[in-house]
Amino acid sequence: VMVAHKFDSQRYVVPKGVELAAGDLVVVDGDRGMNLGVVERLFNKAPHYKVENNVVRIASEQDCEALRQQRLDEEAVRLDVQALADTLAPKMNIRGIEYQFDRQKMTIFYSAPGVHVDFRRLQRVLYSCLLYTSDAADEEDSVDLGGRRIIKKKKKRKK
Repeated sequence: VMVAHKFDSQRYVVPKGVELAAGDLVVVDGDRGMNLGVVERLFNKAPHYKVENNVVRIASEQDCEALRQQRLDEEAVRLDVQALADTLAPKMNIRGIEYQFDRQKMTIFYSAPGVHVDFRRLQRVLYSCLLYTSDAADEEDSVDLGGRRIIKKKKKRKK
């Protein structure tokens, strides 16, 4: 099954006995936890490569409400990150933020044509979660997911 997230799609294995249809909201294995997405496409046969992640379950009403709230939070964070980026790299445009559903990871989608962005300063003031960045391929809303860099943010110690 192909599951769409906010900025990309990924293939997942469906457990035996689970019936899905296009448009169903599902909880899936994420990078380091759980994620949520919409079933985009069903396949009749297995691919020629190994699919690593699984559909965990069909999303509940609580999951749907949590996703609605998460999208609102992502937009608020996008505005904060854009304000910060304006001070660090004026030509950087934050196109979007996506939390993994369990909020253990945050991906920043951006474009900065012709500009090198030093993410170390951005990392120091951002949130205590795993932070990914992905630069947009062009001025459209499409995103180059191959250009990912991983930035690990250490949790602050209590003194």
